[in-house]
Amino acid sequence: MAYTHNAPSGKHPVLTDLPPMQVFFEAAQEQLEQEWEHLHALRSCPVFFNITNFHLYNATYGIDQGDRCLHRIAEILQKNFPGRLLTHLGADHFAVLADTADVTDRIEAACHEVQAFIANTNIDLKAGIRYLSQPPADAPLNLAFDNEAALACKSIQKDATRHYAVYTNEMGRLHHLQNYVRENLNSALASHHIKVYYQPIIHALSGKICGFEALARWESPDYGLLSPAVFIPVLEEARLIDKLDCYIVERVAENLHDHIKQGRNVLPISVNLSRIDFQLFDPVAFLESVLHRYQLARHLLCLEVTENALVLQDDAIRRGLRHLQQAGCKVWLDDFGSGYSSLNVLKDYRFHTLKLDMAFLHPFTKESRTIVASIIRMAKELGIHTLAEGVETKEQAEFLRDIGCEKLQGFYYGRPLPGRDCYAYCRERGMEFETMQEALLLSQAGLIDVNQPTPVSIVYDDSVDLQFLQVNQAYLKALQSMGTKTMTDSNRFLQAPDYPMHRKFRRFADQAIKSGRTETMTYVDNGQYMRVNLRTIARVGHHYIHRAELYNVSLDEAVKDKSAHHFDNILRNILLMFEGIWYLDTEHETLEIIEPLTDDRKGRSTNRDITGTFRHFADYYVHPKDRERFLSFTDYRDFHQRAAESQSATITEPFRLLRSNGNFDWFFITGLALLKSPAKGILFCIARPRITTPEEIQPQLFEMLESCGITSASFAAVQEDVSHALWQAFLKHSHEKIIWQDSSHCILGVSQSIIDWLGIPEDALIGKTPQELSYCVNRQELYAMDERVMSTGTTLRDAYLHLVIGQMPHLAHAEKFPLYRNDRIAGLITILHDVDTEQHETMRDVSASVTDEETGFLNYRGMVMVGLRYADDFRLNGDDYAATLIDVPEFDSIGLTYGEEFRSHLLQQICSILRTMLPQTITISHIGSCCFLLFQKATFIASLQKSYIEIADAIHAIHAIQSVDGCPCTLYMHYATVRGSEGRSLDSLLQLLIKRMHESEEEQYGRAIYTSDRFIFDREAFDHAQLGVIVSDPETYELLYCNPYMRKKLGITQNETLAGRKCYELLAGISTPCSDCCLPQLSRNRFISRVFHNPVAGVDFLLHDTLIPWHGKNSHYCSCLDLDYYLSRDVRVNEMLFQEASINDAVRLGMYETDPVHGIRQMMARIGRQLEADRIVLAEEQGDFLHLTYRWDAEGILPLGDDFQPVPRSDMRPVFARFAKESSFSIPDMDIYWQENPDVSPHIPGLKRVALARLALDGEPLGYIEAINPSDKKFHYASDLLASLTRFFAILLRNRDMMKRLDRLSKSDQLTGLLNRRGFKESLASLPAGRCIAFIFGDLNGLKETNDTLGHEAGDQLICAAAEVFRHVGHEGSIFRMGGDEFLMLQEIEREEDAAPLLERLQAHFEASKISIALGCTTAVTPIDNIDDVLKQADALMYRQKLEQHRQKNDF
Repeated sequence: MAYTHNAPSGKHPVLTDLPPMQVFFEAAQEQLEQEWEHLHALRSCPVFFNITNFHLYNATYGIDQGDRCLHRIAEILQKNFPGRLLTHLGADHFAVLADTADVTDRIEAACHEVQAFIANTNIDLKAGIRYLSQPPADAPLNLAFDNEAALACKSIQKDATRHYAVYTNEMGRLHHLQNYVRENLNSALASHHIKVYYQPIIHALSGKICGFEALARWESPDYGLLSPAVFIPVLEEARLIDKLDCYIVERVAENLHDHIKQGRNVLPISVNLSRIDFQLFDPVAFLESVLHRYQLARHLLCLEVTENALVLQDDAIRRGLRHLQQAGCKVWLDDFGSGYSSLNVLKDYRFHTLKLDMAFLHPFTKESRTIVASIIRMAKELGIHTLAEGVETKEQAEFLRDIGCEKLQGFYYGRPLPGRDCYAYCRERGMEFETMQEALLLSQAGLIDVNQPTPVSIVYDDSVDLQFLQVNQAYLKALQSMGTKTMTDSNRFLQAPDYPMHRKFRRFADQAIKSGRTETMTYVDNGQYMRVNLRTIARVGHHYIHRAELYNVSLDEAVKDKSAHHFDNILRNILLMFEGIWYLDTEHETLEIIEPLTDDRKGRSTNRDITGTFRHFADYYVHPKDRERFLSFTDYRDFHQRAAESQSATITEPFRLLRSNGNFDWFFITGLALLKSPAKGILFCIARPRITTPEEIQPQLFEMLESCGITSASFAAVQEDVSHALWQAFLKHSHEKIIWQDSSHCILGVSQSIIDWLGIPEDALIGKTPQELSYCVNRQELYAMDERVMSTGTTLRDAYLHLVIGQMPHLAHAEKFPLYRNDRIAGLITILHDVDTEQHETMRDVSASVTDEETGFLNYRGMVMVGLRYADDFRLNGDDYAATLIDVPEFDSIGLTYGEEFRSHLLQQICSILRTMLPQTITISHIGSCCFLLFQKATFIASLQKSYIEIADAIHAIHAIQSVDGCPCTLYMHYATVRGSEGRSLDSLLQLLIKRMHESEEEQYGRAIYTSDRFIFDREAFDHAQLGVIVSDPETYELLYCNPYMRKKLGITQNETLAGRKCYELLAGISTPCSDCCLPQLSRNRFISRVFHNPVAGVDFLLHDTLIPWHGKNSHYCSCLDLDYYLSRDVRVNEMLFQEASINDAVRLGMYETDPVHGIRQMMARIGRQLEADRIVLAEEQGDFLHLTYRWDAEGILPLGDDFQPVPRSDMRPVFARFAKESSFSIPDMDIYWQENPDVSPHIPGLKRVALARLALDGEPLGYIEAINPSDKKFHYASDLLASLTRFFAILLRNRDMMKRLDRLSKSDQLTGLLNRRGFKESLASLPAGRCIAFIFGDLNGLKETNDTLGHEAGDQLICAAAEVFRHVGHEGSIFRMGGDEFLMLQEIEREEDAAPLLERLQAHFEASKISIALGCTTAVTPIDNIDDVLKQADALMYRQKLEQHRQKNDF
């Protein structure tokens, strides 16, 4: 007997042969009570069954087949539990009151039978058992089934190895706890029972704390400390996790904000996001809101997303991550390696940091170490940073550091603790915080791969000393080969000033910094020939990170003679004495530069023009007084004779040679004639005297002269030199403003006039550079002038500088010329002229117009003038500045209280304080009331804090003014500071300053200085970069700059002009701007990252786009990283990239087409050619049939006809069964396939092998795409290629349907459903030729009156009623609503006479419907040359009837 009943929770009725639930539960209760009554024990137990993933079955076979499957499962349960009570609880749930004696055996049997029937490992039968000690008395029996037994069943839902589980009290407790979490989340958040704990993250290279991870902890008043493993899965399942995650982000931001206000050092904090968050809210908008509200820098919040969340391929996550990366947020991939598709995740997404799953370190075996090392090496090649969590031992920490893992986190460094406890813990253990400078440098250093056989090290350089941060084993072995045992020993040598190689390494590092390329140096150390390669990786200010390689080139030499080996060691060390070594082969007339002395030769070279080479060297590098002597000395034609006469085969002479700093230094050149050499060679060794200062050389020089018989009496008496006295008198009394500086720009002396003019004491000037004193606004330009004079010896006479003298702006004319001492440039002399004071009449009016009469400071106009000067200097030279706004808001109210005289006196007191306590190099403007605006260079923000604190004793108050003229007053000062780099213009800077001042007053931000960071890179760094760099005009798309690397990629010669070249022409190979151009999303405060396939260069680039200032204008900056280069070493990855390129090309062809159908065909053709297939077929599901909607056939393959019949879905049953398990697959041999499926016949002729991929969109199946007979060499990746494109095909199908709907809507009238004017035009064009058509034009009478009297709804009803009359007489597709009350009907007729009866019949229907309408009819034969004439004729006839109707109405 069959029962029909309603499933619980409102589900639709399901037909089974089982009793309804109510009958079942009553019978089960009765049976249990009988067992208890007779036996005082229970022999039966509730069992709950669930079919996991049953929705897959319905999706594959349909709902009807799913119902039949449930019916079959019910039969299986009846068979395995004969005579037992059994019911269907609804959906895919069943309940059985089973015998406890063999319940587990029968469950196993039933599960295996169901599994064999369904034949899909993803769909399985699970059971939960609830053993009862007695019949339930306090609760209904159904709870034992669908609550307790169901809990046991649910506990193994994802465990493929178990078919049943037994309910325990712990499951019940956990269930209650989960309910508690769901019910009490809001109250826990409101009462702050959920706390933020912090765990420190350590930078492996520095050992300092570089950040924290924020973790949620629930301190429940009822259950104590709840584990995240309990409440986070519950909140995710209940889709409440967004509340928790938003709460944690808010608390972290609040904590960071508080620390900034307190002046504490802050570090980045990472927070976790659930995949559910991306479905419930917009993480980007939320994060932007938080950063704005708490005024936080973007880098302070890092977002962690678990790897398992990305395996699901959720579109919301894809979009969210893309938007986060475009917004410049750092996204970390958490638990990397815990999922099933880790590498796919890296391929599909771009992450800043990988967090290695702690499971890799437990246990800490050789295998786990190998895996971790491989992952870190791969991440570095992809440019992704690495962090290992779960570090618990020193052994683990040292291993991870040695293999190059950048950051470490775990109990070894500290457990998660509340904020204050965590900071206290770190302080107690002396754990230092990383600075911003260290973070930037070490971030780049962390991408250097040291875990390799090549001897690699990471070197830190502070422009003075070099220091190894890390060396790998191969590098350490190279160090040990020359006697250096450890990295510590090597650092000690490098930093020792007396180390012979210290200066040589310093010059070598400077050369690498300057060139931006890998530099190579060969040297001798402890008897070993060593070769070092050095490349600068990162730079922050004057601090650098280098990557070094070290090789011992002597190790392979077989030295058998110990004495010869010993003597060779001595000779090698002697070579360290020489700064240049030349070898001249007189037989072959060649000159070999072994060790270059000058910068024009970067390494060993050979020159065959000996005379020309020496002449060139003499002209450019030898002092004019020494040139002829140098040429005579190096004349090789008689050198051997001269050397032989010396009896030592050597000749030594001193010469003055020009160095790169513009100075001439004395060098001794020793020529050694190799008398026994067959080539009659000459070796020139160049050494510089080690005694350089007069104090050192004078005693030895006098002894040398006396030993040669030359005494002081031999010199002519020299008259007293009066120049020194003259010079001192001139400096003291002259009006000339003179400054002279040494070669390092430090001031050595000044005239008295400059001291008086600047208002700075002499002792505050001596030893400082003008840049440090900051009296010059355009100080970068000043520095460049001074460098030019001292490096080239040029004299400057017409230079102008903007200075700040006495807190007021001044324009100065400057003359500069070099200062020589002993034929060397020792510094420079500057003479300044104050243009403002020397041109009295001209400048007096100008000065008055910018000066505030009340205070003597600048007025508002003067403020704007000075601000623009600072802004221009920043824009042109990158020298940042700062503006500070000072306000005393109580000033006006106090002035009103005590009167104008008091107010004026009070203002003077405040101005006096500002003049006294602020440096003379700051410009002060009075811009109204008691409000002042200050400009100064940004480098002095920190030092000016002291001045502000002296003005304000407390955070917001100035207590220095407490009583004026006997009137008590207390004034509070508010101030805010902004850097020039934070605003795009002076106007935006002032607006930001006012905004911060308002925040200072409202929120009491106090003396916290608001600053931001700005990076300035020299263009030369990009000229030598191994990545593409392009700068273009965002308005015209013209290229402004393209570095040599990218020129080579694009086929542009280095000297070819870029004028008129467009970015889209070179990068995309198209003639118009890219449709997906990123320009609308660009801003100067973030990068946008994207992967782009360049069809011109034929490679894939990772692009980073932003806006940068370029010659005073925002320009589009784009860096292009060649992904092919970094992945080309792996053959498999190459194949994946080739496949991805094919995908990208196919997607580009398809998605860029405006017609989706044409796009589908383009993509199919591209895939077919790529796979070398016979056919590509796209099949769409429509009911029980598959329609082969689109087909592509290879050349030479007989096309399928357009009348090809649809394929019944049942014929493809095995295919859809496979789709239930996997979204794509291949069938390599169709003959074997048909043997295995004899009831299936071929649906397409010529099938040998096929690859298929399921088409679906938003969970809705659409059909599949099929590649027929791909070539043997392409078949292995055919299904993967199809799978990668399924979403794009699905989107195109959706777009096709959407465009059809839009097309129908665009041709349809929304009110009546009739076609509109556009529909009429298309219908007219489709009429066949030679047909007689009647055109009936209709105009409703009284529509306006109906709208005015009865309302528009009544008018709409009248229009719809008229449309129905037209439908009744004509055909749906031939009736058109042409306007508000106008209709047109087309009707094909045999002859013109048939039009009149048609018109009469239509008029009769309108009269019967009591609708007044005027009709006019005319006829025409297709094709119609001028449809307007036809419509005018019909309209005229209609209007004639309308007039007649109007006349009849009036007569009536």
